[in-house]
Amino acid sequence: MNHYQRAITDYFSWLEDSFGPLASQVRRSHVTSSEFARDYLANPAHRSRIQEDLPSIASRVTEFWDRQAPLLVPQLQALSGVRALYGGDIGPRAESAIFQRSGLYFDTVVVPDPLHRICSMPSRLRIPEYYFLKYAVDQLLQKDVYLASVWPPIAFLAPQGITSPSDETARPLSYLASMDCVILANQLFEEHFDTYEEVKAFFGSLATAEKVIAALAQPDLLYLDSDAPRDPRSQLEGLISRTQIDWRLVEGDASPDSAQFILFHIFARLLQANALYSGALDSYSHPIVDAPASFHWLQWKVISNQDLLADELAFSGPKELALTNALLSQHLDWLSAIGIDDLVKLRMNGRLSELRALIGHDLDKLSAVEVADASEVIKQVDYSLSQALARHQAEIRQLDVDFRSDLAITAPSLLLSVAAFIQPTILPLSPDWAKLVPGLVGTASLQQVIGTAITYIRQKRDFGRKPVAVLWAAKQRSSSPSR
Repeated sequence: MNHYQRAITDYFSWLEDSFGPLASQVRRSHVTSSEFARDYLANPAHRSRIQEDLPSIASRVTEFWDRQAPLLVPQLQALSGVRALYGGDIGPRAESAIFQRSGLYFDTVVVPDPLHRICSMPSRLRIPEYYFLKYAVDQLLQKDVYLASVWPPIAFLAPQGITSPSDETARPLSYLASMDCVILANQLFEEHFDTYEEVKAFFGSLATAEKVIAALAQPDLLYLDSDAPRDPRSQLEGLISRTQIDWRLVEGDASPDSAQFILFHIFARLLQANALYSGALDSYSHPIVDAPASFHWLQWKVISNQDLLADELAFSGPKELALTNALLSQHLDWLSAIGIDDLVKLRMNGRLSELRALIGHDLDKLSAVEVADASEVIKQVDYSLSQALARHQAEIRQLDVDFRSDLAITAPSLLLSVAAFIQPTILPLSPDWAKLVPGLVGTASLQQVIGTAITYIRQKRDFGRKPVAVLWAAKQRSSSPSR
C-alpha cells in the first residue's frame, strides 16, 4: 500500500464505525441514500442525535484533510492514465453507478470528498445533517471502488478545494462567469450586450422573475432544476422550492420573485461550470458530471467558448464531454451492471485502453452539430457497443462451429464433453477417455483431438478475457429477471 491507500483505508474505517450500520440498512432495504436520510431524520430522536454529533464529525473530516491534503495532492498529480474530475453535484450517488460506467473509459475518476465540501458550508445549508448523512452513506455504499486494490485507483478521493476557487483563482473565474453571462443573455433574449453591467441593468429593468420568463427568446437554455419540467415557469417554481428547502437566505440575497434571483442562479451555475472546467484543465482531467442541469451548463460553456478555448478544447472539448455524458445516460443503463472486479481485471490485464478505443469508435464522424446534441452521441456510443457485442458473439459462434467441424462432432452439447475431459489435466491423457465421448469420428487421432481441443479452450479463454466480454456479461446480467 502507498500512502494514499493507507490514508483512505483509515478514513473509510472511521466512516464505517460512524455510519456503517446505517449503510447496511440501506443495502438491505434497497432504497437510495436520499430516501433513507429523509425517513431516518423524520424521527426527532434520530435527527437530534445527528445534529449533536455533527460538529465533532465535521471536525474529524476537516482535520483529516488538513493533515492529508499536502501529502495526497502530489500523488494525485503524479497519477498516470486518463483522468476524469467529478463535479456538478455535491458527490456521486451510488445508484448512478458512475464509477462502473465511467471506469470503462477513464483510468481514474477524481472525486472531491462530498463530506469535506459539506463541512465548508453548514451556515448556509438549512439541513446540513440531511446532506451529511446522505453522502456518508453514499460513500460507504461505494467504498469497494475507492478501496479497490489497483493503481492508479478507479476512484481517487481528494480534498474539496481541488475544484473550489482559491483566493488566487476566484476573481478570474468570476470574471469568466460574468462574460459567459453576457454571451448567454444575448442568446436568451436575442440582445446585444457587451458587458455584465449591461446584463444586470437589463434584469433590473425587468424587475420580476415572471417578466424575465416572458422576455425569453430561447427558453430551452434556462435549465435550473433537473427535477422540474423544462418549461421556464416550472423551472422557476422548482428552483424556488429547492432554494427554500435547502438554503438559508441571508441579508443581501435576492428575493425569489425578483429578476435578480434568476440572474444570481445563472451566474452561480456558470461559476460552477468554470470552476469545474478550470480544475479539470489544471489537473489534466476531463470534467464529468451526472447531474443533468449541471451537465447542461458545462456543455453550454464548452460549446459557446470553442473559439476562446481552442487550445484547451483540443484536450477536453465538446466531443469528449458528450462521450462521458453518454456513458452515464439512461439509455445505456445496462453498463451499471459492470462489476468492480471486472474493472480491476481490465486494469491489471492492461486492457482498458482497448475498451476506451471501442467506446470512442467512430465518434470523429459526428459533425459539430451532432456533438452538441447529446442524444446523437449517445446513439453513436450505443451503436459502437452494440456492434462490438454482435461481433464478439459471432466470433464465439464461429469458434464453436470450427471446433465441431475439426472434430466432426455431431451435437453442440458435446463441446462441453470434450472440454470437460481435456481441461482438468490437459496432458497426458489416456486414450480410453476418447471412447467415452460419443460423436467423435473414430478415425480422428488422439493427438489431433487433444491438440484441437486445447487450442479451442485457450481461444475460448482469450475471448473471455477481452474487454468486450466484460460488456457482454454486464448486458446479460442487466437483462436477467433477478436484476
